[in-house]
Amino acid sequence: MSAVAASGEIDWTETDEARHNRRAKAALLAEAAREFDLGADDLAVGTGNRLRVRRHAGIDAASEKTWAEAALILADDPPRPTAPAARPCWHCGARDGVRAYLNGPCCPRHTPAALAGHHEPTPDPSTTLAALRERAAIAAAAHQAPTTTTVVDERAVTSSKRRSAHHVHQAMKAAALARGRTTRGRR
Repeated sequence: MSAVAASGEIDWTETDEARHNRRAKAALLAEAAREFDLGADDLAVGTGNRLRVRRHAGIDAASEKTWAEAALILADDPPRPTAPAARPCWHCGARDGVRAYLNGPCCPRHTPAALAGHHEPTPDPSTTLAALRERAAIAAAAHQAPTTTTVVDERAVTSSKRRSAHHVHQAMKAAALARGRTTRGRR
């Protein structure tokens, strides 16, 4: 592959030295990505991982070609497990139905409640993850963005510290006086 383009100018990104430097940078980026347990797909634009990996590798800047080469290096790695292996119950070593508790992973027979001779507590239905997500969706749907006629700072408009139309300023002053408030405090 020649570093001279068809127009006769030298393409400095395709010289032997540039290729060597790109490979060296890509190897550093791939090593830093492995330390964060990232794969080739995790280095794509928009994943938010590039800056963290680049800083960890101690590199000031990296071209798109360098990131593509780092992704190729990571693509040769063995596939990463999709989920961590289940930890066994620390009482009996069982692996079925194990959940994390403060005292360690426990199977249903060795949960703190079971060891104390109590039934497992049932969560309040309104505090489950599904209920919290539903409430957040309802709140997001009910939220209305402020319009341009919304007055954000009533006191600033009333005291003429914020520009507004004359009729808006007069209406705010009248409303403040009707409520028994002035611009300097309460009466």
